This record gives sequence, C-alpha cells and structure tokens, in this order.
Amino acid sequence: MAGRRFNRHGKSAVAPQPGMRNIILTTCARGQEARCTAELGQIIDRLFDTEDADFTVGPESSDQSLSFAKRIEQEVSGLKDRRVRKYHALDAGELKCIVLVQLSEKFDCNLAAARMFPQSDPFAARFCQRVIPIQLIVKAEIADIRTHLPSVIHSPFSQPGRKFAVIYESRLNESLDRSTVIELVADVVGTA
Repeated sequence: MAGRRFNRHGKSAVAPQPGMRNIILTTCARGQEARCTAELGQIIDRLFDTEDADFTVGPESSDQSLSFAKRIEQEVSGLKDRRVRKYHALDAGELKCIVLVQLSEKFDCNLAAARMFPQSDPFAARFCQRVIPIQLIVKAEIADIRTHLPSVIHSPFSQPGRKFAVIYESRLNESLDRSTVIELVADVVGTA
C-alpha cells in the first residue's frame, strides 16, 4: 500500500498522500503528541456519540430496527475493518507538534472541526491547541490545484453580494506563483 510506513514505535502508520480527503490537523505542544492523540480520540468519539451528529455527508447506514446487541456487534466489527471506521490516525512523519486524523468519507471535516470544541466548554481540551480541517491534499502544482479545486468549493460562495478573500501562505515552496494561485481560486469561486 502506498504511503504505509512504520512510526517511531514500530507500529504501522499511513502517511498523508495526495488525494486523501477529510483530514483534521491538530497542533499541540512539543512532546505532547501521544497525549494529544489520545485526547483527540476521546473528543471525536464524544462528537460521534452525540444524538445530533448531523455533520454526515450522506444517509446514516445503521439500521435503527436492529437490537442493541447487534448494533454493538456491528460497531466492534467495524472497528477492526479500516474501511468502515469513523476515523483513524495518520502518521505525521518527522513533523513535531502535529497530530493528523482522517475522518470517514461520510463526515464533513469542516463541520466536525467546528463542533469539536464547543464554546460552552472552554476546557474541553488540554493538549489540543488548534484544529485545522483539510478537505483534500493535492500536490503543489497549478495543474493539480486547477483540477481538484472545483470539488472543494461549495455553493455558499456563489451567492450574489458575498465577499471572500484568498489568503496565500507558502512555506518552503517557491514553485508556485502567488498571483497565479490567487487568480485561479478567484476564478473558480466566481464560477461556483
């Protein structure tokens, strides 16, 4: 499998690859990655366990007519199968202070990230500092950005009178021209 490698603890991990979707990037203090991962797992479990988990993209696949024991059995078998898991951790590689979690395709990472830390509970997280949803990973090439950008731009931008800003930040990459990227994003948003 492309992207599979072993982390510093000898466990198999999947590295982020172009084409991956629904990733939540979380920052933490140096040396607190393991605690942040555990805390993030608890927060996401709590988020998925709420009755009003309306951040799903499609219809929920669980049948409510099944008995409680059958639903638990299905959930346990789903935890063993990576394809039906609600989320799994990704390997951040040599990046320190970063924890990556990939959500299942049926969940919207933007809504999930917005609801992870409710304003009613400011102390919900001790080790997670910042949460950034990543809809899609693409290569830093204009052709790839042009190809994949329409799939992540949603209709709220196309409402008349709606204003938006394109913020371009480049880290360790001089291959992209700032003005070209901004014009490309503005053109796609304007036609969405």
